Parts: sequence; structure tokens; C-alpha cells
Amino acid sequence: MLAGEWRVIIRTLAVSVRELRLALGWSQNDLATRAVVSQGAISRLEAGDKLNLPLHTVVVVMQQLAHAAQSLDIPLTPSTQALVAFLAPYTGTVTTPLDPTLVSLVRVYQGFTAAQQQALVAFLKTAARLLAIPSEVAWPSQQCSS
Repeated sequence: MLAGEWRVIIRTLAVSVRELRLALGWSQNDLATRAVVSQGAISRLEAGDKLNLPLHTVVVVMQQLAHAAQSLDIPLTPSTQALVAFLAPYTGTVTTPLDPTLVSLVRVYQGFTAAQQQALVAFLKTAARLLAIPSEVAWPSQQCSS
């Protein structure tokens, strides 16, 4: 595929994402939370000038928009209708949005050294026990790595 054709596809995708997001009344942050990506990823996608967008980001964002758009009764551009029609039959699992506080905690955890990760997990296990959360349900066995 020629670079020029790819640019047209990316720009069309960008316009469609923005159109659907605004039609749904969502902010970039709302969409990012639903798709479990960063707000910056939504901004880059909507800018339409990044030719190396991760496919996973495009797919999870479009899945969230397509599923939400199915219930809309508003006019959409033909290209947006085509994207929604393409993704609407998808029957796979769409990730349930995570609590933003949990996402922040995971990001902090990922920035820790292995020793810090182990200390945090030990702390949380203790807190879970004190709160009477069954350890075997809340904490699958895991290996910490940095």
C-alpha cells in the first residue's frame, strides 16, 4: 500500500473516531477509560497524522465506539458507518473499563523494582486479610519481575 493511501485511511479513521466520540457525548478521557488506553492515545488517534498507531489501540477504541454507536439513532458519515458496520458483528470480549484509581496503582507498581513490587504485594495481602478478603480469591500466585 502506498504511503499516501495509508495517510487517507488514518485521516478517515481519525475523523470517524472523533465524530463517534462527540456523538456519544464522551470526552477523550471517557473514551480512553472505556477502551483502557491513555487519553494521549485517543488524542494521537484523532489527530490523524500518526502513521504508526498500534493496531491494538485502534481496535479497542473502535470496538468501544462501535458497540456504543449501535444504540444511536443519529446520522453518521458513510466512512463512520462502514467502520461501525465492520466492528459491530464482533462477538469477542470487549474489556470492561477498569477503575482509573486501579489503573494508576498498576502504573505505579510497574515502575517499582522487583523488591518494591514484592513489598507492595505483601502489604496488600496483609490489608486484604485484615479486611477479611479471602486470600485465595484475591491473590493468585505470581512472580514479580522488574
